[in-house]
Amino acid sequence: MKSKIIIALAVIVIIAPAFKAMNFQKKPWPVPDTAKNKKNPVVSNAESIAAGKALWSTHCKSCHGAKGLGDGPKAAQLNTEPGDFSKTDVQAQTDGSLFYKTSQGRDDMPGYKSKIPDQNDIWSLVNYIRTLKKGGATAPVVPVVKDTVKKVDQPVKVETPPAKKDTVIKKNDPVIPKTENIPLQEQINILRARVDSLEKEMHKLKEKISTMKKDSVSYN
Repeated sequence: MKSKIIIALAVIVIIAPAFKAMNFQKKPWPVPDTAKNKKNPVVSNAESIAAGKALWSTHCKSCHGAKGLGDGPKAAQLNTEPGDFSKTDVQAQTDGSLFYKTSQGRDDMPGYKSKIPDQNDIWSLVNYIRTLKKGGATAPVVPVVKDTVKKVDQPVKVETPPAKKDTVIKKNDPVIPKTENIPLQEQINILRARVDSLEKEMHKLKEKISTMKKDSVSYN
């Protein structure tokens, strides 16, 4: 009895992978000509590929793997082979075919036309799938256009130091009264008054000099 059970288990172990391999054989996935020949309206540039990569990480990576090799963490749970997107059989398909299969889905693979409602996003996902081919196609490099306009240096402002104020004290010139519009007699009177004033000053000086002489005599 035990030997029969062992034989049965051995048969299951041997036959099970064969059935799984048969199940994993790729069956044709026909695409209508209208869909196959549809042109990709989204330019394959850095922005589009970045958007496609983000969608791939969200919706595709778990089964198809980070690099599209069919080695995602959920791949072993599938009844159908997730495929290797780096191979020619995938990369040789038209953009329209990849768009159609991504939108419609089949078997274990769900259709994404409802999960990704914006068709341009699915086209961006197709652009990203193109980068998974062998050889590691990268996003197109956008050339950097150097600025050819010569920059004119702005003139340097030279600040002149403030002019130093003249520290020499200027003596005011003596005020001489204007006499051109004064009558002659009045001019004579003014001169006499000045002469009298000078005489008084002279008299005061003489008195001071005489006083100084007396003081010097008393000291001697």
